[in-house]
Amino acid sequence: MPEIFNSIKFKKDVVELESLKDILPEDLFKKAQELSALQPEREGKKLLTRLQVEDIFSTSWLSNPQLIKEATEKA
Repeated sequence: MPEIFNSIKFKKDVVELESLKDILPEDLFKKAQELSALQPEREGKKLLTRLQVEDIFSTSWLSNPQLIKEATEKA
């Protein structure tokens, strides 16, 4: 996992999307936004789990937000 991952402050394995804005490069923040859109907001906040944040750094097609969205819409 990249060093930047260690600078992310998780609370109970969850992080607010907005807290990543100043940490992640623009392309990775865009992917974070797409992943956070796959689940409902919690108390008006967009959240990501630790596993979703790990997926931000992955180049695997299994972590592609568009593919996940399409798969869940068809399920």
